[in-house]
Amino acid sequence: NSEPPTPIETTEPESSTEVESTTEIESTTDTETTTEEETTEPTTTRPLPYLVAKQDTITIDRENMIVYGFEELLRTEDVSDYVKVNDESIGELEIISIRQITSIYTGTGTIINVIDKLTGDIVESFRIVIFGDLDSDSCANGVDLSIVKDEALGSTSWSDKTSEDYRYYMLIAADLDKDGVVTEKDQDLLNKHVLGLHYIDQ
Repeated sequence: NSEPPTPIETTEPESSTEVESTTEIESTTDTETTTEEETTEPTTTRPLPYLVAKQDTITIDRENMIVYGFEELLRTEDVSDYVKVNDESIGELEIISIRQITSIYTGTGTIINVIDKLTGDIVESFRIVIFGDLDSDSCANGVDLSIVKDEALGSTSWSDKTSEDYRYYMLIAADLDKDGVVTEKDQDLLNKHVLGLHYIDQ
C-alpha cells in the first residue's frame, strides 16, 4: 500500500492582544524609521483519516485508487469486514454501490469513501475491483464474458482511455493477463473461469 494522505495544518486563532509596533528614533539624524515586529501565527498538524485493510487478502492501491482482494458474492454490508478507517474517532466509511439493478451483492466499481468527521469532506475515494466482474454483481459469470467479448471486438469502449465511456476500474477488472488492454486473451481466460477450467485469483 502507498502512503496515506498527508496531515493538514490548521492555524491557531489570533490572540486578543494586539502586537504593538515599535518606533526607533535615530538621535543623530532627523530621519525616523518605523519597524513593525513580524509575527508568525502558530500552526498545529491535524491527522486525517485513511483507509486500512482488516484482512491480509486486501490490497489498497493508492496509485490507481482501487481496492482488491475481496471474495466473490460480496454484500455491501460486508465491505467493512475487509477494510476500515485507521481511526474511527476522526473518520468513517461511506460505501456506494453503482449497480442499477437492486441486489444484495455489490462488486467492481463500488465506491469506498473515507469521510473526515470534522469537516464532512471526502479524504480518500476508492473503487472496488473484483477481477472478472464487470457488471458489479461481485461474480464473474456469463454476463461478464459477454461484456468482455463486446469490448474485445470494439463494440464498446470503456477500456479506451480516450473515450468518454472510459472506466478505469472495469479495465483493471477485465485485464486478466495484465497487459493493459482488453483482448480475446482476457475473454478466453474469463471463459475458462466460467467453465470451471481456470480460477481467477482475486
